[in-house]
Amino acid sequence: IIDDNVRGMHIVVVQDVANYTTQYMMNEEEVSLSQSDRYEALRSAIRAARESAAERVTVVSPYFPSSRQEKRTNHKKKGKLREAIMAKKVARDIERDGADTVITLDIHNEAIEGFFDRTELINVYAASDFIPYIASNFDLTNAVIGGPDVGSAPRCMFYANILGVGIALAYKRK
Repeated sequence: IIDDNVRGMHIVVVQDVANYTTQYMMNEEEVSLSQSDRYEALRSAIRAARESAAERVTVVSPYFPSSRQEKRTNHKKKGKLREAIMAKKVARDIERDGADTVITLDIHNEAIEGFFDRTELINVYAASDFIPYIASNFDLTNAVIGGPDVGSAPRCMFYANILGVGIALAYKRK
């Protein structure tokens, strides 16, 4: 709900779709909204701003919804590609709803920028704030940077080199 006149203004919509810790009052009861509920709330806010004649709409979403579903995987047992590229659907939805710019944090795959036709995607990296905080607040004597798979190696090596620690990677077979 937008109570003020936003005609001709630049509206910034902030929605962390992955934040499950915030509670809301619904029917006099505290509830936590699902990621889908938060995503739909984001879309609704974008549309409300556009329908209220906002000049520009910028979305700030620290987690880009469905960013890990940016490609199809080949299921060898079934032999067919049967999954949607949800990150593309999210990009198209947000663009169609009226967002001019989307700002997100450490997106899973920068190729998602190509899913937008007109909307600008700005990917902000947390490393510039995250690394100094770790270095000054933790004893790194026996620390390593860990990653879930070989694909995470470049990022792990980046953090490990700056912090002066080793890396540990897991190998997963699909």
